[in-house]
Amino acid sequence: MRSYALTARAPLNPNPPLSRAPQGATEPPPRLSERDLISKMESYGIGTDATVAEHIQKQLERGYAVKDEGALTFWPTPLGEQLSFHCPFLLPFLLCQLFRMFWILNWEALLQT
Repeated sequence: MRSYALTARAPLNPNPPLSRAPQGATEPPPRLSERDLISKMESYGIGTDATVAEHIQKQLERGYAVKDEGALTFWPTPLGEQLSFHCPFLLPFLLCQLFRMFWILNWEALLQT
């Protein structure tokens, strides 16, 4: 069996540098304007011409985003950011639960076919 000797290490720096990137090298992407948001929704097939405004209003009412009325741009809230981060991880689970519920509700009919 191999033995490992403990060796003394240099103490950790309590204030490590946060970033080595030059100042001003990065900045957040611009916020979506209402027109940009509608065009993104159309490109992903979300809603119809009649329901796009309703979809946007629901997101605002549920607290996923806020709208800057002056600039007509949308900002995600912390809740909206968490939802968009976790959604890819939750989607397989939710689809599995949906399939399970479908099976439970329709098992007799499915077995007869």
